[in-house]
Amino acid sequence: MKVNVGNIVFVLDNKTHNIIPCKVVEKVSSLTETGEKVYHILETPASKSFKLEDLKAPWFQDIESSKVHLMDAAQKLVDHTAQRALTAAERAFGHTEDKKTDVLIEDQFSSESSILTNEETVTVVDLGDGQKANIILPEELLHADSSID
Repeated sequence: MKVNVGNIVFVLDNKTHNIIPCKVVEKVSSLTETGEKVYHILETPASKSFKLEDLKAPWFQDIESSKVHLMDAAQKLVDHTAQRALTAAERAFGHTEDKKTDVLIEDQFSSESSILTNEETVTVVDLGDGQKANIILPEELLHADSSID
């Protein structure tokens, strides 16, 4: 990639996973008997300088490219974590994922949530120690007389 003095590049900090904007402040060309070497000096917002060519972290010429890189990395992490959980569930409990079951549960959840919003009332019960539970009471109990004979 061609980088010119004055350009802004975006460097991924491997430790913090932040994207650091850096300005190309200098282009140095060194001509020797063995050939020409070109390197670029970057400056961070905190005024630290370093060579672009010495970076081990990925860097990008625009913010969109850095976002795509981070999204891909996040997706890979999620996929890897989920796969490890499935592998552990299979080893420990003999559990295998069934895609049809997932769809059925999803459909059941969406239909239950529409029923809840139309006809049922959720009541919050304090269980103590900062824990709360959402319960659904039948209509008969919601409007029942609370006095005991």
